[in-house]
Amino acid sequence: MVTSLNLRLLFAKLLKLTSSNYLRSIAFFLILQGGNVAQAQTLVTVSGVLIAQISCVINGEKMIDVNFGDHVAIARVDGKNYKKNIPYTLVCKGNISNPMRMKIAGTSTSFDKTALTTNVDDFGIALFINGKRQVINDWMEFDYEKKPRLTAVPVKRPGAVLSTGDFNATATLLVDYR
Repeated sequence: MVTSLNLRLLFAKLLKLTSSNYLRSIAFFLILQGGNVAQAQTLVTVSGVLIAQISCVINGEKMIDVNFGDHVAIARVDGKNYKKNIPYTLVCKGNISNPMRMKIAGTSTSFDKTALTTNVDDFGIALFINGKRQVINDWMEFDYEKKPRLTAVPVKRPGAVLSTGDFNATATLLVDYR
């Protein structure tokens, strides 16, 4: 029997700012005064560097559906068959020369830390970044010019006998820059 499987990935953006973002060059005078005491005056200069805030948008802020179709045979679910690309876009504006990282946030299965749980016991969706299995909730560093390639594939607990029906999983894709 065949089954249909949808993987919905929700996307969010994560912006990381450093403490130097808000300082440019501020100078002020510290004046010490007292009753009949001599006055003292000191110039204190505080400086830093302002940088433009990086703004990133993942997939135009739209959800991506990865549809495995109606032809996923439960007997062929082995972590290799039915692999699908996860199409997404990442557009960042600002100082994008900084290192970036990506994380797929969600709940992993009890039998595979690289697979998202689904609504079916003993069945999950394994996620890959650049062809390598990605542990759910772990960060992976990347260069903005070489955006990671994401793929998904159905997996099952070894020895499990799956039931037919519709399956789905949900995760959040986070992008962080430093």
